[in-house]
Amino acid sequence: MNQYLLKGEFRKKGYKQADFAQKVGISPSRFSAKLNEHPGATFTVPEIKAIEALLELTPEATYEIFLS
Repeated sequence: MNQYLLKGEFRKKGYKQADFAQKVGISPSRFSAKLNEHPGATFTVPEIKAIEALLELTPEATYEIFLS
């Protein structure tokens, strides 16, 4: 996962990390763990879909953030 691209995208939309985590439906601390790729902390498919929708990401951008 490319945390820098994801951070750039949610900041570009005017979100702060804690606010964005709440919009995605997870706690800010859990979002931080997932963003920083702590062991056992990965985004689920529903979370990725929520992020994709909130940020209006293209499929290519979603791939680049989460699968590269």
